[in-house]
Amino acid sequence: MAEIYLVRHGQPQWSQGELSCEEPGLTPLGAEHAKGAGQALGRVGFTHFFASPLRRAQETAHFIAPYVGLEPQPIPWWREYQAKPMDQRPLEEVQEYFRLWQATALAQRQAGPPGGESLQELVTRVQSGLESLLLSLGFKYEWDGPWRKWSEPSPEIKILLVGHTFASAMGAGYLLNLEPNPLLGEQLRLGWGAYNRVTTFPLGGGLIWRLREVDSRSHLGGLPNDL
Repeated sequence: MAEIYLVRHGQPQWSQGELSCEEPGLTPLGAEHAKGAGQALGRVGFTHFFASPLRRAQETAHFIAPYVGLEPQPIPWWREYQAKPMDQRPLEEVQEYFRLWQATALAQRQAGPPGGESLQELVTRVQSGLESLLLSLGFKYEWDGPWRKWSEPSPEIKILLVGHTFASAMGAGYLLNLEPNPLLGEQLRLGWGAYNRVTTFPLGGGLIWRLREVDSRSHLGGLPNDL
């Protein structure tokens, strides 16, 4: 049985004084989220470890690495949903931007955050990247009607992907044969340092991917967290 763990970074430091920071590192609390994730994941026995190139994900992966005994490889397509550039903008302006985006009607969310990526751009980037990664590791699939039926390499592969909640949701959606939609990022939302776990499962003469854990955060011991 192959396994993929989709882990979100720890809490990021989004501000510097009264100005926003577009490429934040972790707060002290975020470092605790990352260490908690590392302690929980150290027993899994990962064979591959990848991470988003963004600073908050790289710092999270740095804290996890000693526990899993692997160094993370950066994968650029695993970065988060891109909003418009907001670096060094007043916090009130940034907060209002995201407040308005959060309030956007569901039917209009395909366009993505104003000035940023569209949903289709995010989906194409993440899902094509994940498919290429799996094929490079020896996974194969064939179509059975509208669904992918997978085969997996031997010996068993266990993959750790450290990144972001919206990118992780679109990656999980690809594996689960879910139609990409603007609700998926919230439906599969991850807390800081939490993870979704997906495994292979035999069905129809091949394998499908099954969602086994969603927003798992019990390992974080009640640390303050995202909704």
